[in-house]
Amino acid sequence: MTTTPPVAVPADPASYALGFWTTQTGQPHTLIEDICEITEHEFETYRTAVNTYAALTERTVYVLLQRNKHQLEATLAACTNVERMGGTFRQLDREALGVTLINELLNWLAAGKLYVENNASQIRRQYGDGSDALRRFWDAKSRASHFRGFRFAEALRDYAQHAAPPLSGMQVSKSESQPRSVEIYVLKSELLASDMQWSSGRKKLIEALPEQIAVMPLVVGAMEGYRLIEDEVLRLLLEACVAAIPTLREGIARVAHEPGQHPCALRFGDRDDGVEGVNISELTFPKPTDLDLLEAAAAGSDPLSRLKSQAPTAPSISSDMLAANRRAASLISIWIAHGEPSPELLEALDAALAADGARTLVSGLVNLSAYLSAMVGTLIGSTPQSLIGGFTMEAALPKGPPAPSF
Repeated sequence: MTTTPPVAVPADPASYALGFWTTQTGQPHTLIEDICEITEHEFETYRTAVNTYAALTERTVYVLLQRNKHQLEATLAACTNVERMGGTFRQLDREALGVTLINELLNWLAAGKLYVENNASQIRRQYGDGSDALRRFWDAKSRASHFRGFRFAEALRDYAQHAAPPLSGMQVSKSESQPRSVEIYVLKSELLASDMQWSSGRKKLIEALPEQIAVMPLVVGAMEGYRLIEDEVLRLLLEACVAAIPTLREGIARVAHEPGQHPCALRFGDRDDGVEGVNISELTFPKPTDLDLLEAAAAGSDPLSRLKSQAPTAPSISSDMLAANRRAASLISIWIAHGEPSPELLEALDAALAADGARTLVSGLVNLSAYLSAMVGTLIGSTPQSLIGGFTMEAALPKGPPAPSF
């Protein structure tokens, strides 16, 4: 008896369309409607144009670099705040804090390498190895190397990869012009005594630095170099985006959308997970007003100044509220450092009550709780009220670190 092997049934070919998506109040899903069919070639043309726009407006790797720098900076700011609230930096768990700072420094160093390599690869892929665009990118990186912090960051990253964790210690620093602050440093002697085969340029750079090398000023200097590179990348991306605008406008015009409808290019195909149904991919076109802004920026004498949005002005707070916030933050920092109520926390609490009184301390803790509740609610798609309500319920909360108990 012979059996005939099953014949594979080819999947239906994908189809393509222009349409729009909307979200309506009370509807849990996005509503998609196709307007007219397009060819695969047209879809790919729109995809290239949309991706070109996204490359300019969604600077993911650069944002990651900035975020890692901010996390390192903010952690040191928290330690500095504890120190300034009565000289209590010694109450933190120095070993655990050191691991955290090394992790954040490594993340920032790695993000810098990722930023350079990612941009170089994308430019090479789009324009080619011998292109003027790639030459402009490497010229920008060469100019960034004029910043000592940028060169030191590259050396420190190689040291971390091939020799040892790139952090020697922490210390409290104070000068006549600045209040007490916590700094991290590396020792020049440790860098030079390692098994690293330093190039003559890097060895000369390290030898010119003091024995105790403060890291954060060099990080700040390195970011100036990265900003210089980013400016040149933005110029390249703006040129490509302006060339893609006619294609984007043509696609938007074909949809002839109404207010509240978001024009997009659609791809319909069979699901590839064995479940019957249709898989829909959509590429949303940018808003015409945003394209207007890009064209206006490109036509100006200083396009980058038009592209970079102005940061909103932070609301001012009174000196009393700032003092209360800093005192509350110092107590929570000490609790986090130990992961539970500790003698160090109780000592800091007694000192805070004696110095500021319960009214100031409670005000700061309320401000901090409201700030964190709003932030967590945004991150998990909930509300501060539901988070606070869950905290007060009798049912057991999800497992996590113990709550502080004073």
